Amino acid sequence: HPFLQMIAELEHTRITKTEIHLRNLGEKSVYDLVESTLNIDPKKARGMMPRTHKEMKLDNDERVEKCTSLKTLTHEICNITNGNPFFIKQQIIYWIGQGLLALDENDRWVWDLDKIRESNVLGDVVSMILEKIKMLPVSTKSALTICACIGSKVDLDLLGLLFREMHLLNDKARG
Repeated sequence: HPFLQMIAELEHTRITKTEIHLRNLGEKSVYDLVESTLNIDPKKARGMMPRTHKEMKLDNDERVEKCTSLKTLTHEICNITNGNPFFIKQQIIYWIGQGLLALDENDRWVWDLDKIRESNVLGDVVSMILEKIKMLPVSTKSALTICACIGSKVDLDLLGLLFREMHLLNDKARG
């Protein structure tokens, strides 16, 4: 990996490096991160998030009875991400993209906790990112493939040239 290679090179120089060991976030910090990320007013967060899409259509009195709290969602996020801040952010983005976490007609965040639990087949950050890459358009995946072969810095003109050449070769191979 380029970062590890850079660290190895730095060890042979006179440059002083400082290592900072970061721990995963605890549940309270994850709660604060989710609350801030989703811009949730703490006074409105408790008891306003329905469990199922059917319950999302209930009026407010019924909704309060059949609800799950931000604290419950945070607990689930902690179980899934182990408090890894990068994974938390990516997981939230993924759930929003899948419609599992959404704003209702009153601009309140709603989610289906059961479906969120079912969607947790990814297990780790790498699996989630690979899953996201699979959902990209073919042309974007082709560009990423070219970039992966070139390295960490890619000249846009070179990328365009290689992209066109790759498509010409594919067209010739097909017909």
